[in-house]
Amino acid sequence: MSYGLMPEGFVSKTMEEIRQELIDQLRARISPSLSFEADSILGHIVGIVSEYVARAWEQMQAVYRSMYPDSAVGDALDGIAAITGVTRLPATPSRVIATVSGVPGTVLPAGRVASVEGTGARFRTVEEVTIPEVGSIRVEMVAEDTGPIPAPAGTLTQIETPVVGWESVINLEDAILGRNRETDEELRARREATLRAVGSGTFESLRAALLLLPGVQQVRLFENTSMETDATGLPPKSFEAVIQG
Repeated sequence: MSYGLMPEGFVSKTMEEIRQELIDQLRARISPSLSFEADSILGHIVGIVSEYVARAWEQMQAVYRSMYPDSAVGDALDGIAAITGVTRLPATPSRVIATVSGVPGTVLPAGRVASVEGTGARFRTVEEVTIPEVGSIRVEMVAEDTGPIPAPAGTLTQIETPVVGWESVINLEDAILGRNRETDEELRARREATLRAVGSGTFESLRAALLLLPGVQQVRLFENTSMETDATGLPPKSFEAVIQG
């Protein structure tokens, strides 16, 4: 049997095949009567060498598989995706708009922290704000940890880093969820979608472009190809996108 890079792909040797080849070679070159019992000195030597050689074959196979998007993983897959202009999406934190209230003139430096009641998820202010005469102001806050950390409306209420004059905080809307680092499976799927879009018409190209925007999770695209406004109110020769993110 042939091993290595073959027309049908890469064929790797198993550790048992390597062990048997070593035994056959040693018996052919030294003596047919050599013993390779598991508890013998030669048995131990052949076992150790076989294991190291098998690891080398496994690494060669891994290098071979790293050239193909369906089998590449981690950094190798990042490199393949980059050839087509696709980069792995990093982990991002959830973001929320909160209303802070207190004594007019109170300055809240960037980095002040409030937490979600019940879960303790912590969000910090993105920039410095000053509470105006009306007694409250909206401020953007970002989760301290990355990933889809929820903050349902009305739950970001616990002040964790008090400031004199800062009396309360609340979010009137749900947080925009962050995301975990894009997995290998997700990156493969997005790369394939991008490649299909390159060879497709405007509809698929537009959908693929929208999916590449930060925070976008799903896209439904509608098209009116006629010269008249359709039944849904879509103007002639136009697109409408419904985006979840």
